[in-house]
Amino acid sequence: MTTDPQNPYRSYVVRASAGSGKTYQLSQRFLSLVAAGSAPSSILTLTFTRKAAAEMRERILESAVHLLRDAEAAASFDQKLLDFYRSSSFSQSAPEPPRSAKATAEAILSATQSLRISTIDSLLLEWLRKFPFEASSSEGFRVPTPFDLIKPKEQQILHRKAWYATVEAIKNDALLKQLWAEESQQMDLLELEKRIEELAKHQSYLWLLRQIKASTKGSLLVPHPVPESFEDLGPKGFLKEIRQDLARVCELLSGAKATEAREALAALDMERLTELRVLTKTWEVHGGTFRKPKRDSVEAEIEGIQTASRLLRAYASRKRLNGQGLLLVAVYQIYERELEQRKHEEGKLGFGDLIKGAFHLFQKPEAAGVRYLLHRSIRHLLLDEFQDTSILQWTMFRSMCEEMLSGQGIEDSQALSSTIFVVGDAKQSIYGFREAEAEVLDEAASYLMEREAHDIQLSASYRTAPTILELVNKIFEKEWPNFPLHHTALKQGELAAPG
Repeated sequence: MTTDPQNPYRSYVVRASAGSGKTYQLSQRFLSLVAAGSAPSSILTLTFTRKAAAEMRERILESAVHLLRDAEAAASFDQKLLDFYRSSSFSQSAPEPPRSAKATAEAILSATQSLRISTIDSLLLEWLRKFPFEASSSEGFRVPTPFDLIKPKEQQILHRKAWYATVEAIKNDALLKQLWAEESQQMDLLELEKRIEELAKHQSYLWLLRQIKASTKGSLLVPHPVPESFEDLGPKGFLKEIRQDLARVCELLSGAKATEAREALAALDMERLTELRVLTKTWEVHGGTFRKPKRDSVEAEIEGIQTASRLLRAYASRKRLNGQGLLLVAVYQIYERELEQRKHEEGKLGFGDLIKGAFHLFQKPEAAGVRYLLHRSIRHLLLDEFQDTSILQWTMFRSMCEEMLSGQGIEDSQALSSTIFVVGDAKQSIYGFREAEAEVLDEAASYLMEREAHDIQLSASYRTAPTILELVNKIFEKEWPNFPLHHTALKQGELAAPG
């Protein structure tokens, strides 16, 4: 019975492909938890859109009414819950036997005003309004009191204000002015703004990274490794490095050109060597001057020169990228500070700020009281569309799971132990623009399985015909390691979606 995700006595990660009955699984899971003894208000159900939350609420209430109206469905429900109860082993005292289907439905329908089914953003907004002090940090992020969410038009205005202030800060900072002078040929002011805006799209990840780096005293920027042997190696230094090999190659020349090449090499004159077509503008041996079979006798020397040239170009590229990275990180941190200051002055928060405040609620020692209150009120967590979760959101959920699944000294020994129920499908991740990371689903599965959760795959589709699923299998099987083969579900012995 542990492979059935409706078992309320276990935690599950359900990988539900499109059309496999995800909403059904979530709504039935809710009913099972209430039947096992949980108060409907203690079950927190989260999804990503208001429409999905409304549909989930409607499905749960419809399922409860169905149990009251259909005696056969109620009897089947009672038997299934009783089987779950009898087949489960409990580490502590066994909870009370499950409620009847009738009692379950009545408990849900009498608690319609206290059902906690919402979007993640709505939940975080509620928490930050209740606990603004605990959600703030003395070093950076602060929750204004009171505050409103930023509207799209206001976001652009705030960006312009913060960017103008950032440009002024660059002008007044000697180090930044120097960095900007070094990089201005590669990146003008408009390009710099575009890159800062791109970084801002990943604000929550960069913010989380800074929290981690601050605790480990690390730097936000990880530079590319640069070989010390190439430090400050210009044209003359490069020619010194390859002089012996290049002299051997130049022996293939004849007449006045050979003399001029030797003189240019002796003078370490890179410009003249390129004019003579001994070397290219990228400091490699010129293929038009030294052709086969003439070059065969010095192939080893030519390869040595080409290798040195490639290494030097890689060095120059890495050094340039390190310089740009240093500039971008420094400018972004100023921009972020200026933006935060203006949002706080105007009493505004963005959607990305909500999860930052929630992070503090689950990480700050001063917020221990808040965590206790939340844990007391939330006994079960149902997370929908988990493939669209960001790394920072998962960091918060992981902290919640840790608190809930430990439960020592808080839970009633006769009550149903806290559980986690995660539903997602990596193939359906569409919220990359909001920093969603489909890989988080695998990380959550590994984390929860270490805590005795079960990983379940649902690959039977109730709305897709076999022909389409065969094509899906054929395509994904080649590209996706361990891809589960999909098939059309059966209803009363017949295909649910024929074709």
